[in-house]
Amino acid sequence: MTSPSPSPSLGWVLVYVDDVATAVSHYVSAYGLAIRFEHESGDYAELETGPTTLALCSRDLASQSTGLDLTAASTSAPSTSITLVYDDVPSAFIHAVEHGARAIHEPVSKPWGQVSSYVADCDGNLVELASAVPG
Repeated sequence: MTSPSPSPSLGWVLVYVDDVATAVSHYVSAYGLAIRFEHESGDYAELETGPTTLALCSRDLASQSTGLDLTAASTSAPSTSITLVYDDVPSAFIHAVEHGARAIHEPVSKPWGQVSSYVADCDGNLVELASAVPG
């Protein structure tokens, strides 16, 4: 088997949500992200997150696109986790919680020098708020 050339790059990360408008509002207010694109259908939006796009996609559209039943979560456990990198993680954590994120784990310093915390978005997906890994 041959490998694709050149090496692929990560273009999008999709988070499946119940209501795209609600999720967009949450990601803008809680995490300070800007809207890159919103589809007129209301089922899809993209947020500015640097070279890789964070996209929010309705579970209904995802089900139509994949043929899988993604309209209802089979467990209460989160199915997605994304990491947003901030210079000041404690401030980002406080801001996110004040704007609707649910606190999961307050910021802690990791042995490798990174500061990391977790919140849940409006659909229960995990969002890690972390500093860059020193290197």
